[in-house]
Amino acid sequence: MIAGSSDVATALTVASPADRFANHEDCKTMTFGRAATRCIIGVNGQEIAATAILLYPEAPVREYQALTANARAVLGYSGSGVGVGFIGDAEWALGGAVALGILGAMTANSRTKKARALLKQAEKRRAEVIAGATYVDTCAITNIHLPEPHSWIGEVEGQAEVKMGEVDFFRRAKFLREQGLSKHDVKGGRVTVAATNRLVSFENEFVSIQTAEGEQAIRWGQVASYRLAA
Repeated sequence: MIAGSSDVATALTVASPADRFANHEDCKTMTFGRAATRCIIGVNGQEIAATAILLYPEAPVREYQALTANARAVLGYSGSGVGVGFIGDAEWALGGAVALGILGAMTANSRTKKARALLKQAEKRRAEVIAGATYVDTCAITNIHLPEPHSWIGEVEGQAEVKMGEVDFFRRAKFLREQGLSKHDVKGGRVTVAATNRLVSFENEFVSIQTAEGEQAIRWGQVASYRLAA
């Protein structure tokens, strides 16, 4: 949310992390009385120590989910009979060729036309999701003690673009003062402000992590054990 401005939360349109890595010195996730700086993931007989996990900007993630859910509803599609799930089995599951290939196998009608339009919008949101991906320290992720990626929540300080037309006219001057800005900072009816961006996991079968050796992607369905360590 925009610092000090709960009144204009709906005006938040585009959020971008300040950096690909979000460093958190104040880690609150504890194990045995000490900060839990790693999560130990057991897969294929090995244990991998993750110090950071790749999370994604929540707003475009939720928009993507809503658009793809609407496309499924339009088609009455349950996911059966297709090699990959319609949503999120892998990052390419709704990539243009695959998504349109699924639709192309169906009889062309007004429903498939509407679904195509929804999927095109979803692809744009997905591009925003991937572009906004940020590694967050494991100790700074809410619910990191749960071995369930969909439960993980992170926050990163970044920026947001606000459409001033969506801010109540009589509150605009106050809003700018709260952000340490003036009317001269408004360009093209928009202004960039500091914001705390909420990050979540994305619907795919792989979880990207940072280890001492570098980046690694883990197929979460193959994880056999999970624990926190200091």
